[in-house]
Amino acid sequence: MINGINRLAELESSDSEAERDISGLEDMIGYFNCISEVDTEGVKPLIQPFEDNEIPLREDVSADERNDVLSRNAPLMRDGMVVTPRSI
Repeated sequence: MINGINRLAELESSDSEAERDISGLEDMIGYFNCISEVDTEGVKPLIQPFEDNEIPLREDVSADERNDVLSRNAPLMRDGMVVTPRSI
């Protein structure tokens, strides 16, 4: 199985790396099997984890408001644009 995955991903691995990868995959599958055994009877499915608590969003700042702050580091500004040396 690992060799097939490596071939599809165009990876090369030694036999010891392949055995390590197999062990990791077996651990993941075991974890997923444990999750599937959890009793979720009566638990309402959520679209997102914080569905019941409203998370405040940051206030959007327009580019015009940020332009003054961002242009402070510019060596030369003209018509709201940073002037740079000509390049070919």
